[in-house]
Amino acid sequence: TQGIVGTCATIDMRDACHRQTGPDLLLHSLAASEMNAYLFGGRPSTSVTSVTAQAVSPQSMYEKTLAATFNVAAGQRSLGIGCLGASDVGSPVQLVLDCEIVGYFEHLLREVNVDEAHVGLETILATVPMGARFLETDHTARYFREESWMPEFVDHRSPVTWIENPSNMVDLAQAQARKLWESSENQCLLSED
Repeated sequence: TQGIVGTCATIDMRDACHRQTGPDLLLHSLAASEMNAYLFGGRPSTSVTSVTAQAVSPQSMYEKTLAATFNVAAGQRSLGIGCLGASDVGSPVQLVLDCEIVGYFEHLLREVNVDEAHVGLETILATVPMGARFLETDHTARYFREESWMPEFVDHRSPVTWIENPSNMVDLAQAQARKLWESSENQCLLSED
């Protein structure tokens, strides 16, 4: 028995090509998964693993973020990292950017530690009466980085600082991908010949 896995392949006549994503396609995919589970058993699930952007760009980041958000909301934990052009293109630069998106959701969905050490009730009671200056406490210094998401490629500089060295997340990701490429050990078992 073949389960129901197909979805409508809407052709965008402006480009004469089928679309890979969009709210209508995602809902149709989810409905197909529900029908498959109803007819053949199992749990319905769906995920978006491909995007149509052909190169690393604002479009690729837009599509990847929408896909990751949908996947997380649908209970999935997949993204199709490093893939572009409906999975026809692999990009080391998109790979490092996708890892940052994954890091965001890992941080968002992680278990929050609320043990005595992390809550720091003694620090709260001692600090509040003196003006709630928590950034000056050893407790904050100890746990700040653990609780904060510190992206590598999102640029938080002010416009005045940015103008001195204008770059964007794609520039930073290209540099990181190049660095990883040059420093990675070749694990291929084939000889150079």
